[in-house]
Amino acid sequence: MDSKSGFLVIDWITDKDEWEEVGALDYWHGSAIVEALKTYKAELYGQLTYYKAKKKSEDADGLYVLEQRYKAAEEASELMFNAVKKMREYYKQNETN
Repeated sequence: MDSKSGFLVIDWITDKDEWEEVGALDYWHGSAIVEALKTYKAELYGQLTYYKAKKKSEDADGLYVLEQRYKAAEEASELMFNAVKKMREYYKQNETN
């Protein structure tokens, strides 16, 4: 048996050598986040497509912010998907027996 706990721990790093524990997510929490991010990314993609099609150059700052939000959502989605994939195997082996 390995030493994995089956939880994804979240810490808030406050300084170079300082952090605070925020909490822990189990498989189902992680799965919920992955699903929520899918919806959020789709909404942002729709907004990006609309604004790029309109070529609203007068709102370049708004478009930049929207692009950054979409990029962050994609990165967070990939990170959470990979974490949940690892958690799924643990969950199958330990929680469904």
